[in-house]
Amino acid sequence: MSDMEVQVAAQTRAALKADLTLRCVLRGKYRHKSRRSADVIPWAQSRVERLSNAVLRELNVIQMLRLRNVVYIFYDLFLDECDKQVRTEITESFHTKRPIHAITRKGKVYIMRRDERADKDVAQQYAQMSSIDKGPRPFFSDLADPPFYNEHGRRIERGEEGYVPLAEMLREDDRRLQEEADEKRRQDEPDGNMEQD
Repeated sequence: MSDMEVQVAAQTRAALKADLTLRCVLRGKYRHKSRRSADVIPWAQSRVERLSNAVLRELNVIQMLRLRNVVYIFYDLFLDECDKQVRTEITESFHTKRPIHAITRKGKVYIMRRDERADKDVAQQYAQMSSIDKGPRPFFSDLADPPFYNEHGRRIERGEEGYVPLAEMLREDDRRLQEEADEKRRQDEPDGNMEQD
């Protein structure tokens, strides 16, 4: 990506200059076989680092789509002048809707622009992920093979001890619901051994 060009829209440039920070969503193509967070997170970090060179950044959420090799990388970008306390407040504000600046690629050119349509969706994604995943950031979501979370909110992925595939988890839920329904039906049925008046 050394011959990469980044075009920053005037509104995005003005927001970065005024606030010294941006919340960004980078849409990328992931062309590797492994979908495990241990492999995807370093890939996402290298993408963000090369694109946002010379500024501070905090990787927050990585979301892999189900059918295609599309990955969304959510991160906060900070200029060096941004106060450390402000950085902390921003990176921990998962329930606050912030203006989103989308980064897309056309050929070798990355285009960075304000995307008001994404504000609500990104805020909802942050809130949802932070309520489920209690592990370290970045949060990770793979819609094709969702992780399982233990009782402490720690993400467990395929191949790790304690992982329960989604299909197996759904079968277990169905079995449990059927057993509860059968038990309720047994309790509601009159006992055939009781004498009738």
